[in-house]
Amino acid sequence: MISFPQLPSAVAPVLLLVASTLLGGCRSATVDGRPEGASEPAPEAPPVALEHVSLALSVDPEARVIHGLADLRVRADAPRVEWLPLRLERLAVESVTDAAGAELPFSHQDGELAIMLGGPLLEGETIEVQVAYSGRPERGLAFVDEPAIGGRVAVTDGRPGTSAWWYPSVVRPGQRITSDLTLDLPASWIAAGSGRRQRTEADGRATVRFDSVTSHAPDQLGFAAGPYLRVATNVAGVELSALGAPVRRADLEAALAELVRALAFGRELIGAAALPPSMSVVHAPSAQRPGAGAFGVAFVEDLGRSAVATRTLDSALCGALVAKEWSDVWLAPALGRYATALYVESIGGREALTAALEQAAIQGASRRPDGPTGALSTEDFVDPSDLVDGGWRGAVGAQVLHLVRGVAGDAAFVEGLRELITAGREGAVTDDFFFARVGALAQLDLTTLREQWVDAPGAPDIEVSWDYDASAGEVALRVRQRQSGGDGTPRVFEVPVEVEVVVGSQTDVHRTAIGARKETLRFTATSRPRWVRFDRGGWLPGTIVEQKSDDEWMALTTARDDAFGRAVAVQALARTAVNARESERAIYLTQLGGRLERDDSARVRRAAAHGLGDMGGNAARLWLERAARVDEDASVRAAALTALEAFAPSVDLANLAVQRMEQDPEVAVAAIGLRAAAEPESAASFLRSRWSAAPDPRVRAALVEALAANQGSESEPWLLTTARDVSQPTIVRRAALGALADRSSVTNKTADGVAALLDEAPVGVREAAVEALAAWPNAPARRALEAHYAHSVEPAERRVIEAALRLDR
Repeated sequence: MISFPQLPSAVAPVLLLVASTLLGGCRSATVDGRPEGASEPAPEAPPVALEHVSLALSVDPEARVIHGLADLRVRADAPRVEWLPLRLERLAVESVTDAAGAELPFSHQDGELAIMLGGPLLEGETIEVQVAYSGRPERGLAFVDEPAIGGRVAVTDGRPGTSAWWYPSVVRPGQRITSDLTLDLPASWIAAGSGRRQRTEADGRATVRFDSVTSHAPDQLGFAAGPYLRVATNVAGVELSALGAPVRRADLEAALAELVRALAFGRELIGAAALPPSMSVVHAPSAQRPGAGAFGVAFVEDLGRSAVATRTLDSALCGALVAKEWSDVWLAPALGRYATALYVESIGGREALTAALEQAAIQGASRRPDGPTGALSTEDFVDPSDLVDGGWRGAVGAQVLHLVRGVAGDAAFVEGLRELITAGREGAVTDDFFFARVGALAQLDLTTLREQWVDAPGAPDIEVSWDYDASAGEVALRVRQRQSGGDGTPRVFEVPVEVEVVVGSQTDVHRTAIGARKETLRFTATSRPRWVRFDRGGWLPGTIVEQKSDDEWMALTTARDDAFGRAVAVQALARTAVNARESERAIYLTQLGGRLERDDSARVRRAAAHGLGDMGGNAARLWLERAARVDEDASVRAAALTALEAFAPSVDLANLAVQRMEQDPEVAVAAIGLRAAAEPESAASFLRSRWSAAPDPRVRAALVEALAANQGSESEPWLLTTARDVSQPTIVRRAALGALADRSSVTNKTADGVAALLDEAPVGVREAAVEALAAWPNAPARRALEAHYAHSVEPAERRVIEAALRLDR
């Protein structure tokens, strides 16, 4: 039976304040913040690494306090180690003992837990120590009031560097640990964690133990616990479960089914041995954030199929890979994101994969600091969490991996991925290893590709045009790289590309390469091509502008096996159509309308819908109205509804929007936007009437945004009330704060109200509040940011405040 250290709840807050000076026992005197007698100052402490963590944790959700007993096996990675430099941030240490139970001297200051040893450890030797501690975690483990679940939950973080905020740890890359975690919880709580699960109950408490037989990074040890409903199954000896609100059993069962499918794909992709011994999906919308998770636990913002698949594969791969250096951290989230794209491709084909990567590109660009710059591989950070905050490295890294696949080929890429996972089962991995192995398998040197796309910031900006020399029977393809290179982006990217030349019914795909600021590529052709496509497969990240005639774009819309090319052609024709003469409009309308009605690619139909909206006119409107009602793909129906906003105001369109909202829940968000635009005078009362009846948080968030746009400054008090309403889901509160942030200024009362959220709001709401305050120039906002910066422990918040106040990091 595990013995959990307990502290009376009444004295726990006091102990948090005075523990560093009053919890004495074996605490030794210190010199320069290190134990007396230590041979080196703390910043130059000999390196050590965790090998095993056995953690017993008693959870008090009401007080938001934990009482922990951590048994650690630590290995010396230096010739002579006299003391252990562990980290434990802002929690109280009560005692430290060795394996025999003898007390060890220690000091605990500014997060460093320095433990003196009875004798030096030599390199490779290990020691076992036990640390008893308690307190209220400020990072790493959050107690969150979760409206979607109906109560308070406890959720760990999992981002680099966060383990030391809830158990004694070593913060450095390259560590793999085995672990067991035992939780003492209220009997009504259900938990998911890293490893195989065992549960017993007695005296109104539940003891849940998780044993991880697969090694993982220390930060990936974690759990989620709360008043959840748990649905579970077992597939090939792996226990799978989904946790969420008791009223959402059907959604949890659907999420579990998707979890089974996603892991079956993961098993085929990387092998069963690399996957966690158990896997859980946990609905945690108020606590979920990019980069967060645990080995074998995927936290999701919603229980939709896409979210479950994305977070499942991301969690599985992030847990399987441990970065050897901080500069390698980008690889695991990038592989997780790209594995999701591969899963989508296995279901919906290449078009689905391209759409997933485009979404990743949009997310990466929006979250990347200082715009589309910043290298994937870097050690320029203040806190290790900076390497994953915002999720942009995973999103952008997935595009780079797609390029590697295009250059090396499917067979070499997949085999290289499997070798990486195999190498990572017992040791830390590097991106150098991955690029070297894929290159060797493909018989290519990928050194330059890695240097330009991983070590350097930015992406290419390429302009392409061509002409045909009939006398020489030759196509001259002119390529110009336009990126400035002023921010460290390479002025010249050297990369293989595919060029497609179509003459009549004959298609030739040429594999060539670019490697100059300006160059001309030449290809033989018996007559003038119908079209020439640069980067035919869409492998290259970055911007590609192809100069073509309308005739060539028209021809390209007929490319049967190239939905990506057809969509690009439709987009180009739509841009031209906007400024076309009246006598030419019928040609473009017929082309775009025909694509919207008959193309078998949803991607192409969406592009056609957007183009028809830009063109305007009665014929375009009729095509869009029909697509909004009958298209088989929800994304196309939504695109058609959004495009119809260009034809507002219109009572008929307002009625169409209401009809679609009621009959087609998949397009409710787009229908809300159309309803607000179609009858703006009555929109506010209508949208408010739907507010209380909307069960889907995403729909509520869309209603918030539509109301804010419709009412302008009049909506400010209501937006503030919504942002501060603790009964609303995080996505709704963030939408309200985002709408406020879009205003150039707000009243001092609003700024003060948003500032109040910085104290106790869930992390997602708090970060949105920081971003809103940073957007306003008034004095209350600035004072609030200055005050919050003094005690904020969240790196993402601190980076926003530093930029807003122009502070040095």
